Amino acid sequence: MKATELYLVAGTARTGSNVLCHALAAAGLPRAEEAFSRATIQESGLRLSDGGGKADIVRYLDWFMSRSQDTRCGMKIFWHQVSGYGLEAALEDLLAGRLGPEKVKMVFLRRRDTALQAVSTLRAYATGAFAARSDRDEARYVYDDAYWAAPGVLAAARERMAAGDLYDFDDLDCIERQIAESNAAWLHFFQRTGTPYRTYYYEDLAADVAGTADVAGTADVAGTADAVLQWFGYDAVMPSGYQPLLLVQRDEDSYRMAARFRAEQQQKGQHDGRS
Repeated sequence: MKATELYLVAGTARTGSNVLCHALAAAGLPRAEEAFSRATIQESGLRLSDGGGKADIVRYLDWFMSRSQDTRCGMKIFWHQVSGYGLEAALEDLLAGRLGPEKVKMVFLRRRDTALQAVSTLRAYATGAFAARSDRDEARYVYDDAYWAAPGVLAAARERMAAGDLYDFDDLDCIERQIAESNAAWLHFFQRTGTPYRTYYYEDLAADVAGTADVAGTADVAGTADAVLQWFGYDAVMPSGYQPLLLVQRDEDSYRMAARFRAEQQQKGQHDGRS
């Protein structure tokens, strides 16, 4: 494999991983791609869903790292992909075995407000809009299913969206529970493998917003990205005046839906402070 060092952005969906990865690329790092997206797996020509086990996944990870044009390779990965593809053993081997802990740099992204994260997840899958850019329209990704959804749930969500009210308590509650379980699983993985990591929060990535605060504009992420670069030990800094291309997608509807969800949780006595 060409790359001999790996920096890994771990977390759950809708935690600002695209924002961070774009920023790190602006500082000169090879951009971290989503390692187990459907498109990337198809590009590899390898099949990971046929029960091939650890050997197939190891070959895939080797292929993924061989694509880097740098001695460093960036990888973005979500826990639902780790569990869905049975990646734990192969990932542990890569981190602790063939590369060694001194060659692996890891950050863990999460959100403090998991109700808003659940809303963002539901809206992204229902609309196909997983990112928005200031310089061009972002491609939409229409999936037939979602990692958090039973068959038919996503189709029902799109029907609600078309009717003008996407809200569904059970969908949001299911997503938020998945977020809590995934965060706990990552933390257990780090502890069990002894992998050094630092935690960063979406709210800090998107703290300084141009335009209407917390509603629209671009996130100023340079400070957080510089902290990540320092943690990685890379001799790189964010360019002066960096302006990210990715737009904040949350809006007033996001806040209204999250507030409605929290209120209904309290009515049902279900909110347990999960995070």
